[in-house]
Amino acid sequence: MQKLGGSVVVVTGASRGVGAAVAEAFASSGCHVVLAARTQEDIEALAARLAADHAVETMAVVADVTRTDQVDELMRSVTEHLGGIDILVNNAGLGSYTSLADTSDDDMFHVMDVNLFGAIRCLRAAVPHMRRRGGGHIVNIGSIVSYMAVPRYRNIFAASPIYCASKFALRAATIAARAELHSDNIHVMLAVLGPTRTNFFRAGAGQAPPNVLNAEDRGRLSFLDAAPEQVARQLVHSVRKQDREVYFTPLNFILVKLAVWAPHLYDLLLRLCFLLLGRPEEAPTARRAPWQGAHYREWIPFAGLVVLGGWCRRRLKRLWK
Repeated sequence: MQKLGGSVVVVTGASRGVGAAVAEAFASSGCHVVLAARTQEDIEALAARLAADHAVETMAVVADVTRTDQVDELMRSVTEHLGGIDILVNNAGLGSYTSLADTSDDDMFHVMDVNLFGAIRCLRAAVPHMRRRGGGHIVNIGSIVSYMAVPRYRNIFAASPIYCASKFALRAATIAARAELHSDNIHVMLAVLGPTRTNFFRAGAGQAPPNVLNAEDRGRLSFLDAAPEQVARQLVHSVRKQDREVYFTPLNFILVKLAVWAPHLYDLLLRLCFLLLGRPEEAPTARRAPWQGAHYREWIPFAGLVVLGGWCRRRLKRLWK
């Protein structure tokens, strides 16, 4: 297992949520951390706290991953002040809410520009600096929707098809980069996130549904979520082990393998969800009893997934014996 102490880590989208937690996890491992985001106040405050708490060097750099000039200047500045780049975490990302048929050109291009092209810009700018250091690590923050596309359901599934497409493409770029950069001793990993306790989709493109990811929903779905701190600890551990991919909850792993190994069953479950939950614009207008309302119907597909996940787990245990 590789030691990370003294490494220089660049984290994009580091102002809050998973990005901030990842930066803190690397700092607690003795790494020098560079925080990159568009909001100067947040990253400067975090950089000061990490330097004081963990006795490491930190930098706060305002950078927009959709701007090639700012990305290039970010990597150049890091090398100038800290000597090079050892680890890049491509965490900057943007959510989206609209259905495929209702997605505007602006939202479509903006989501792809941030989630896919932004990561590629950062990778492209960091690689020459890593080569001069003799190698490095690149972590692309993907999602379970890097493997499985979901329609945009109200209340529960906030990801849109365009968001899914951006994460699918990011996985493809990760696979290609892993092969291309192997001879340079640069390891490329995909982090497969599922639901995480952050406000990520509140800052998404398109019109945010008023009842998505609120505190009440988060409480009901907490057994599906991973805390940002849990994600960060596991991600740092996987960088040490040079894993190809990292999953953060057993359910995430089961859902991905279901989509890969049993695509027809996965398609059936998607259609069942769509039938039971209804289209995003279909909202009940009359007050109903708990067993009659949409609130009750939302849990039916999840109950099915939990039962199916338990069955898959038992089958896998038998095969491994």
